[in-house]
Amino acid sequence: MKYSNKEKIKKIKNIFKIDKRGGMFKYFNDEIYKKSLINFKVRESQISFNKSKNIFRGFYMQIGKYNEAKLITLIEGKAIWFAIDLRIGSKDFGKVQAFKLTNNYNIFIPRGFAHGSFSISKSKILIFTDNLYNFKNSIGINYQDKELKYQNFNLKNKKLKVSKTHRNFPSLNVNLKKITHFYK
Repeated sequence: MKYSNKEKIKKIKNIFKIDKRGGMFKYFNDEIYKKSLINFKVRESQISFNKSKNIFRGFYMQIGKYNEAKLITLIEGKAIWFAIDLRIGSKDFGKVQAFKLTNNYNIFIPRGFAHGSFSISKSKILIFTDNLYNFKNSIGINYQDKELKYQNFNLKNKKLKVSKTHRNFPSLNVNLKKITHFYK
């Protein structure tokens, strides 16, 4: 599936109904997304949960026809979500953006971005995707890769809890052939 170099990451305000009894959060409303000029059809959803602070997951993405846009929102706790622009030809290629998550907003990340998360505390993150997961078309990029251009949050000097798999992801350059093969 193709992606657009023009589509931008967007914050979309969630709908809240709160009274003395408690409240209701509406995390997804198709009409709001259409008004925001986001064409997003939910194909899969999951909840990522972190048992403590300093857990890092990522960076990973799906390529080819399994590439996916994501809608991210915090349910509980404190966390940072990362997006690396891997759209071939993008002026921001390799740029790592960080977003402090809040349950006030969803973060929409279009196709062509790799993702990661960092827990500031015990946390739960709701993730909607517009495509189904396919392991064979997944790639991972090492968070310590010197080619990555961190913008407003750096993972260096943090005592990270990272899985062995994620710690051993290859560099962006190693993955570049796989990425460019699908998006020429």
